[in-house]
Amino acid sequence: MSLVWASALLVLSLPFLLWPLLRHHDLTGAAAAATALRREEETRRAARETALLAIEEVELDEASGRLDPSDARSRLEELRSDAERILRLP
Repeated sequence: MSLVWASALLVLSLPFLLWPLLRHHDLTGAAAAATALRREEETRRAARETALLAIEEVELDEASGRLDPSDARSRLEELRSDAERILRLP
């Protein structure tokens, strides 16, 4: 009779023993998704900052006289169109 009780107790305790292992697997997948999302956001933020800094640099070069105004206008048009594309990304 004790073998029956021990088997029943083992069957009933098995889900409680396996739950942390199954839960850990689910959390690992969620953590990986969160990390990928965070990396993607950091990449977008870096691209935005780079685009805006490039525009600022050309404007400063034009203001200081190191860059011809017609060259500055053409470069700014190109940089601004790139910046608009980057800023419109979700």
